[in-house]
This record gives sequence, C-alpha cells and structure tokens, in this order.
Amino acid sequence: MAQEYIAEYDALVASLAVEYHRRYPMLDVLDIQQTLWLWFLTHPRKYAEWSALEQKDKDKLIAKSLRNAAITYCEKEKAKSIGYEIGDLYYYDATVRSILAQHCRRILRDS
Repeated sequence: MAQEYIAEYDALVASLAVEYHRRYPMLDVLDIQQTLWLWFLTHPRKYAEWSALEQKDKDKLIAKSLRNAAITYCEKEKAKSIGYEIGDLYYYDATVRSILAQHCRRILRDS
C-alpha cells in the first residue's frame, strides 16, 4: 500500500510542499513534504476508505487533507519560530466581520 500512494501522490506532495514553503519561507520544504507523507502513515483507514471512491473524489479528499496537514504544521512551526502561541490566533467569521465593519463605519461617519 505504501508504494501505491507514494507513486500516486509524489507530484502532489512535492507541489503542495513548495506552495506552503512559499507562504512560510522560514520552513524547509523537505520538512513540509515529510509532514505530508506522515499524513498517509497516520491515516491508513481514511486512505483505504477513500480508495474505494472514484479517482476524482479520492484525489480531492486527499488533496484537502494534505492541505489541512500542511497549514496546521506550518502555522505551528511559524508560531514557534516567531514566539507566539498558536492559540493566540483568532479568525473572525463573516458575521463578526460584518458587525465590526458596520461599527467602524459608524465611528468614522460620526467623527
């Protein structure tokens, strides 16, 4: 099974590693690649389950999972290298951003 996914996803893993290295230049591309290969080793059931799907669907699921693994790894390593806790990050959803934007417009308009 290992040789199967290595041959099948080598190009995708290499390409994603380069993509995330561009976004996170402080990280080594080979470390990102290794993290992506580790995903296959830590998720054998998902890989086996998704292998029963049509190739297109399988590829989409694996690509998304690898992207999630890459962003998780890169964000943690970036936090370590810069010196903040990953828990310090906060992402606003669309509703909160909309409310904040309205509030800012009101403040600007009233001043």
